[in-house]
Amino acid sequence: MVSFRTVPGSLISKATTMYKIQSRKTGNSEKAEVVDVERRFNDFRLLHEKLLNDFDCQGFAIPPLPMDDSLQQYWVHTDEFLMERARGLDNFLRVAAAHDVIKRNENFKSFLTVKDFEKSSSMVGKFFKAVG
Repeated sequence: MVSFRTVPGSLISKATTMYKIQSRKTGNSEKAEVVDVERRFNDFRLLHEKLLNDFDCQGFAIPPLPMDDSLQQYWVHTDEFLMERARGLDNFLRVAAAHDVIKRNENFKSFLTVKDFEKSSSMVGKFFKAVG
């Protein structure tokens, strides 16, 4: 489930929209752990790019992100726009999670469970560059 909240800006920065993702982390235990993380739209873009470029995901249809009107980054987003975007992001995650290969992808799992995805995904990228 994806919801959103707006973090007010300051004199030198604009307001930021954070998307809260609530997922269930399944494992060997009987009870699934509920995990909440917050992401910016750019984090979704980063995940999407990583999935498109990941060798294990090549050849599979990666679901699209909701439309992003680049001009709207300079506008104040309405609640209606943000709710529609949150629904699109939720759909993106649900379709990806239903795919047998994508749902096992380390970047995808980190996106849903690690608090600081940017740092964790850049570490994964550095590891693979060093090994490859």
